[in-house]
Amino acid sequence: MHKLSCVVPVTKMAGELEILESWVKKACNFNLEIVIIHDVQDSNTGIELDEFFKTQNMQKIKFIEKALGSPGLARNLGLNEATGQWITFWDCDDLPNVEEVFKSIDDNPNCEVIVGRYKIHDKVSGIETSSLISRLNYRGIGENPGLWRMVFRKDVLEGVKFNSIRMAEDQIFLSQLNLKNRQVAFTERFLYTYFTGRKAQLTQSVINIHDLLIAFDHLLLSHRKFENEKKSLSLMMAARILLTLVKNFQLKGVFELKKKLKLLDRKITTLELITLLSNINRIILRKISNEN
Repeated sequence: MHKLSCVVPVTKMAGELEILESWVKKACNFNLEIVIIHDVQDSNTGIELDEFFKTQNMQKIKFIEKALGSPGLARNLGLNEATGQWITFWDCDDLPNVEEVFKSIDDNPNCEVIVGRYKIHDKVSGIETSSLISRLNYRGIGENPGLWRMVFRKDVLEGVKFNSIRMAEDQIFLSQLNLKNRQVAFTERFLYTYFTGRKAQLTQSVINIHDLLIAFDHLLLSHRKFENEKKSLSLMMAARILLTLVKNFQLKGVFELKKKLKLLDRKITTLELITLLSNINRIILRKISNEN
């Protein structure tokens, strides 16, 4: 059995596979199962992937092609195929530090979830920043729930699936895991480099309000089901989504926002809303600190 399986969705990456190819070549030296799910949305990406895999040892690579339409559905398919004792989810346009991921597992053999540090690389400016200033704790997950810097023991993910929406599906996924009652290890190791500035990047696209509202509802539901406390992980992640919605609606004030959410059929209490706004304020302050 493989020690670790990584699930990597690939969509519309023709001409931009160099980062993926660079780490896959090196990763085959580890006890790693690489599960590549090509969500077919164009004709050229599959051709380039086929050409690359012809040069690789496919004993450690599973390559699946299917038109799915969302990263969540691609990850679900990959999760079904993964056989490793540990599971991680990486994006095809980023750079995982495979060696450090394996070291973090060796450091924490008895935990259920590992959360590490990460770097952000702007492809336009070439500037790279680290997450050293960010909290490496439970609240830090809520403020930056990057799934790619986490490793999960496989049994923790039993029965948990990604939503089919294309934005914030990873936050819904995390909210289902009830992380506060799990054995979570926080490591100072840098497990991942997240690249920004790619034009076709999903997070660069026009905000999909429908998807965000679905995610918002799921997070409120998880908050009430699992945590139901003022500073829950689900509420912190909902605050990030609400911040995006507030920017889009250009709303000001608690009651105006609550009225707008009510018109959208969002069932939210005033206490939850005030807590959400408090979390938003922390996110903004943290962002200002990072920029300085």
